[in-house]
Amino acid sequence: MAVFFLPVPPKDFETLRDFRKTEHKGEFSTALTFILREIQAKQEWMSDFLKEEGRSRLNFIGRYTLSTPVKQVAGDIRRELQINSIPKNTDALKHWIEKAEARGIFIAISGNVHSRMLIDIEEVRGFAITDPYAPYIFLNGKDYLNSQLFTLVHELAHLWLNSTGVSNINIEDETSSTDNDEIELYCNRVAAETLMPEKQLLEALPQDAALITMPMIENLAKMFSVSRLAMLVRLFQMTAINFKTYSILKVQAEKQFQEFLEHTAK
Repeated sequence: MAVFFLPVPPKDFETLRDFRKTEHKGEFSTALTFILREIQAKQEWMSDFLKEEGRSRLNFIGRYTLSTPVKQVAGDIRRELQINSIPKNTDALKHWIEKAEARGIFIAISGNVHSRMLIDIEEVRGFAITDPYAPYIFLNGKDYLNSQLFTLVHELAHLWLNSTGVSNINIEDETSSTDNDEIELYCNRVAAETLMPEKQLLEALPQDAALITMPMIENLAKMFSVSRLAMLVRLFQMTAINFKTYSILKVQAEKQFQEFLEHTAK
C-alpha cells in the first residue's frame, strides 16, 4: 500500500520471473496478481520471523546450477525429502507435500482467490518463491492431482536452483523443437527423473519396444503416480519409444481422456 503513494514507481522492485510459454506471457490476470501478492507477503513475513527465531538457512536452496547433471539433482531432492517409495494406498501428492513441508518448504494450494476469482490453469499451474529460510511453492488446485504432483516437483527443482518464477509447465516441451526457456526444460527433466527414475523405468519395460502399448502406459502411469502423457514424454525422452509410437499413443491417450471428461460431466 505504501508503494502506491510513492511519487514514481520504485526501480528496485522486481516481479517474479515469468517462465510461462502461453498467450498470457507478460500479463498477469487479476486473480494471479492477487495470489502472488498474498503469498509474497506471507513468505516475507515468515522469512523475517524465522530469522528472528534464529533458524538456520536451508542448505538445499541454490545448491545446484544448470550445469549439474539432472540425475544428481533428482536424487538429492529425494534424499532431502526422505522419499524412497510411495507406500501402497497412499495419496502420492499428499505424501510429497508432507515430506516437503517437514523439510521447511511452505506449500499453498488454491484454485481461486477469496472463493470468487478462478485461477486459470492455462495461465499458471504453479510458482516458486525461493528463500533460504521460508521458500514457498504454489500449486493451482484446479489442475489434476497427477499434474499437481509433477508441478510440485518441477517447482522443487526451481528451489534447488534458487530460481524464483511463475510456471505453466508444458511436459511436451521435450518433444518440441520450439525455443523453450532453459531453466524450464531443466526443471521438467529433473521432475521427470525424480518421479520416474530411468533405472526403475527400464526395469519395468519390456526389451521389445513393440510391446509398449497403451495398457502398459496406463499401468506405468499408475505405478509412478503421473499422467499418461507425462509417462509417454518420459519414455520418448529416454528413447524407449520413437516419435511415431509416441504420436500414436498420444492420440489414444487424448481420446481416452476426452471420453473420461464427457463421462464425468454427465
